[in-house]
Amino acid sequence: MLMNKIQHSLVVALAAGSSMLTAAPKALAIDFPVVEPVGTNISILTVLGNIANWMFGLAGALAVLFLIYGGITYIVGGAKAEETAKKLIMNSIIGLVVIALAYVLAQLAIDLVTGQF
Repeated sequence: MLMNKIQHSLVVALAAGSSMLTAAPKALAIDFPVVEPVGTNISILTVLGNIANWMFGLAGALAVLFLIYGGITYIVGGAKAEETAKKLIMNSIIGLVVIALAYVLAQLAIDLVTGQF
């Protein structure tokens, strides 16, 4: 009985986690930068935008990994780890929301500075 519950929960967690890993960059509309050849003129705003895109993508991936870790801890951790896992899951979700809002604000700032808004 307990083993079936654990197996079912792991399958659901892995399915949800894998779909989040593929959907997170699409939801945040992250465009990974293309490396320009040496000698081309690149503005500092382009470089900063590329660095920001990579950082937001990395932060989002880490938040999703912590969410998956929290889910697995909640499933297998028992009664003692339940509260810790709940906090980890909640903090991961808050982190994803903060990352998404920061990305939107950064894109808005870049668009305002470059006049593309």
